[in-house]
Amino acid sequence: MSEIEEGRVVIVTGAGSGVGEATVRTLHRTGHRVALAGRTTERLQRVADDLGSSCLVVPTDLAQPESCERLIARTIEHFGRLDALVNNAGHLEVVPIGELDHHMLERSFRTNAIGPILLVKHAWRHFVESGAGCIVNISSMASLDPLPHVTAYAAGKSALDSLTRSILAERPATSIRAFTISLGAVETDMLRSLVDHDTLPSHECLTPDQVASHICELIDGVHDHREGEVMTYRKQDLD
Repeated sequence: MSEIEEGRVVIVTGAGSGVGEATVRTLHRTGHRVALAGRTTERLQRVADDLGSSCLVVPTDLAQPESCERLIARTIEHFGRLDALVNNAGHLEVVPIGELDHHMLERSFRTNAIGPILLVKHAWRHFVESGAGCIVNISSMASLDPLPHVTAYAAGKSALDSLTRSILAERPATSIRAFTISLGAVETDMLRSLVDHDTLPSHECLTPDQVASHICELIDGVHDHREGEVMTYRKQDLD
């Protein structure tokens, strides 16, 4: 078998753009097999077609419980195993607190918190049976130091910090690993929906490739001594 064929299997949500796409590309380049999950099939397929092999496209809406279950099942059916899960996808509502309604809150929490927890639930049996697994939860500095008008997003991402701690408390073996990264500003479309280039120039932001490299290091065991921390990852941390 080739190096790629023998590589670990990783699910990446939000894989059609930004940090998710960069993570898929980095994982593929380093010999992993990747299931690309996201709501826009065309974006996922563009990435998979570009990489050419060892990728699986699974259209997924994290706000729909059955979609979460199908993602885990489809990945294991296709590759025969699952080794890591990157909970990267996020849904951003830019709305003042006084204008939030329950539909906005529900969509945000379903995508940013409930969906990732359900993915862990459905992957859990396979991690326990295989004796190993890795979950990387992509949170945000907004959960620690939020900008105005991102209440629902910040609160939903905060739940991922707790999810990581719960995984570590319940795991049957230390070979099931979990991490939280609270990202600072990353040069993505989501960031630019909040802040323009004059207010926050690109040189003050992380690139998706920098974040992707850090995620891959977590999967590969480079930072196991930091399990359970809410790891902040910002441009100034690299300078």
